[in-house]
Amino acid sequence: MRVIHETENFRIFIDTYPIISGHIMLSAKRHVPAMAALSREEIRELAELKNKISLIFNELFDGILFYEHGRECLCDTEVSAEHTCDHFHLHCVPATVCVHLEIQSLLPQFYAVKAFDEILDLYTRHKEYLFFENSEGKAWFYPVKSKLPSHVIRTFLCNVLLVPERASWNKRKDFDEYMESFNFCKAKIEGYLNKS
Repeated sequence: MRVIHETENFRIFIDTYPIISGHIMLSAKRHVPAMAALSREEIRELAELKNKISLIFNELFDGILFYEHGRECLCDTEVSAEHTCDHFHLHCVPATVCVHLEIQSLLPQFYAVKAFDEILDLYTRHKEYLFFENSEGKAWFYPVKSKLPSHVIRTFLCNVLLVPERASWNKRKDFDEYMESFNFCKAKIEGYLNKS
């Protein structure tokens, strides 16, 4: 994993299995299972960092979208095939497509989100969720009440972006795709993030 920027509480790194070139992830340094499990102070820092990424991506590309599958879990020290230990990461994809309707077809209950603080309160009530924000800044929180297909938002995005073969990240072992995104991020994104 190549870290391209760090703040006090977060790291930005290049997605190892990018949907498209420029696909990065924002992750907390502290172990938390979901964005909504962050403290209010961390959420404020995350919002500032996300806004900075948005400004950069809007300058370099046509726009950016964000997504996350948030879960509630407690991690044991032993992780087995039956027990996973999820860690918060917010996907940042340079694209202008919107998959709100596709997600809504699976999860008809949703909440429009205007500020990250709202996610903390929704998480308290609903626990597991999907989060999606389109390139226009419209964001939604979708409570999850049953098992979802694996990589559901990624699958929707890959289908809309006409790269369905990239939907299952754990089956993508193409080093050339990673290097293309790595070189792209290094040349285009890293310098912007490290300026300020």
